[in-house]
Amino acid sequence: MTVAAVVIERSATAVLTLDEIYRQRRRHRGIAEEDDHLQFLERVAVRACEGRIGGPLLTARCREVLREFPRVPWLHLDLARAQPPTSITVNGQPWSGWTSQPADRGRLLRIEPAGERWPTVTPGAGAVVIEYDAGFGPSPADVPEDIRAWLLYRVGTMDEYREEFITGATVVELPTKFVDGLLKPYKPNQVHL
Repeated sequence: MTVAAVVIERSATAVLTLDEIYRQRRRHRGIAEEDDHLQFLERVAVRACEGRIGGPLLTARCREVLREFPRVPWLHLDLARAQPPTSITVNGQPWSGWTSQPADRGRLLRIEPAGERWPTVTPGAGAVVIEYDAGFGPSPADVPEDIRAWLLYRVGTMDEYREEFITGATVVELPTKFVDGLLKPYKPNQVHL
């Protein structure tokens, strides 16, 4: 029924600054190649985090495409921390007969028709297109501290064990239960349509 939600426009702003990463590593800046490497690892850690919590960290423009509306009188947008849609089109025509409300303690956004039912749709690829913003906010300061701590830990781990990641050697299982637990409050915890 749904094509996976996609981020169509995202901020180039880093969530973590190089100074934060160096401070966490207890090292001083100075080598440009090291800066590039750490910036790369920061982007990798951000994408890994976004995959785990189900949505972007910094505000991003997103799009979902449905072949038709669900058979139930509501749907949840696929990405966590979605804002009310900026536009919904049905068979190429703008549709404004919807309402939205937060669900799952604000981690998901529920959309439903303002009337009794969804509008009639000619089913097919791109029959319903929903555009919206999702994320904690536009600034790195909007990202919760526990998520920032997770990112710092992941960047540090990837940097410390870079040879194992690059060569594919077996890495001893790292203690992740506590660190990954930092993300638990931000993960949607229900199956949604």
